[in-house]
Amino acid sequence: MITDVLLHSPSVLLRATHVVRIVLTAVQPGPWEKEAEALSRRRVELSVRVEEMFKGKGPKKLMVPIVQHRNDAFVYQGVPGAWSEQRLDKGVEVVVAGVGTSLEASLAEPEQVLPAKAAEEVRLVAHAEEKRLPVQEVAQAAKAIAPAALDFVFAQWIWVRYGERALVDPAAADALFSLLELPALDDSARVTLIVDAVGRAGSAQSTYLAGTRRLARALFRLLPQAKGLADNLVTVDLPALLRLRNAPPLPRSMVLDDAERDAARKLLGAYSGKADVRPLETWLEGP
Repeated sequence: MITDVLLHSPSVLLRATHVVRIVLTAVQPGPWEKEAEALSRRRVELSVRVEEMFKGKGPKKLMVPIVQHRNDAFVYQGVPGAWSEQRLDKGVEVVVAGVGTSLEASLAEPEQVLPAKAAEEVRLVAHAEEKRLPVQEVAQAAKAIAPAALDFVFAQWIWVRYGERALVDPAAADALFSLLELPALDDSARVTLIVDAVGRAGSAQSTYLAGTRRLARALFRLLPQAKGLADNLVTVDLPALLRLRNAPPLPRSMVLDDAERDAARKLLGAYSGKADVRPLETWLEGP
């Protein structure tokens, strides 16, 4: 069970007052009405049954009035509301996270409506929160479930809970950043972790050297593996982490020893994108 409510947390699971897995047992949609140019809305009465309560309290069965929005333009545009663009049919199962004074209020205007598969990662988070597990045990448990089930929701939470420790503690760094290397990890989880970690580590490498070292190795290892992210790793993430656009950059020997440098060369050589790798090659040849 998740008990902490941190209203300004970057993690939706910590920010929410209620996190539940529900099944829609009945759906009563109203008519679509025009709200603005190329935007319609409708009210829908949902009957829901709570299957799992990960956070908060409330009844097991309840009626929830919601509002859905619809884009009526020929060109796709995002629409407001977490329930918008969700399939609302009897039997649909979702995980919902929201902030409200009651479960009904949280479900009526939630922050996130997630697919049913998200229950696996939320279940892991709830267990870790209840037992106050160290990051090593959390990472081990995360690897034991299908990595594809871990998305940005899990990444937000694990960074908030363990990110600072992972930047200063080699064992915690290895546990956390090894998750980036899971081949089947959802890209939303990988990107969330990379952005948060690079932004934080890049602000003070001398303080966060343990994390910088392990994170750098993980990012190089992703070059031949995460092809959809490789260009950004070469042009944005690794240069920011290693301070290649600053004078002076981090010395190579502070981040990678000679054997790790040789491994990084091979990984960079396996990169098949079109981004300019010369800044990284030059850094790898440095002291």
